[in-house]
Amino acid sequence: MKSITQAFPGKQKGASPMGILLAVVIILFVVSIAFKMVPHYMDYKAIEKSVEGLSSVSSGSVKTPAAFYQYMQKSMQINAIQNVKAEDIMKVERNGNQFTVYIDYERREPMIKNLSLIAHFKKELSVPVP
Repeated sequence: MKSITQAFPGKQKGASPMGILLAVVIILFVVSIAFKMVPHYMDYKAIEKSVEGLSSVSSGSVKTPAAFYQYMQKSMQINAIQNVKAEDIMKVERNGNQFTVYIDYERREPMIKNLSLIAHFKKELSVPVP
């Protein structure tokens, strides 16, 4: 019995230029999506870390929701998170000895004409009042 390469000797020549071009286009598309979306995930993680880091803040400085928003706005400025206000992406309630923080954060990145990538982050966190 003949192997496939012996039966069709002219058919097996490796990747065609069109195949290579298609692979490059797909890789570039995935990389462009990553370059557009990864910064938003990093911003969200920085916001989440700032909220969770509230317990390490010196006691007495953040006791009210208004002070919490000021703390978060400063933290977002330090982390270079721009075009977003803390009041717009989170809701804060004080329940006894803790803050309950509802984060609802959405970012849109235009891709092609009317198509956009959407990253929507939604989380509820409880942190002790320092």
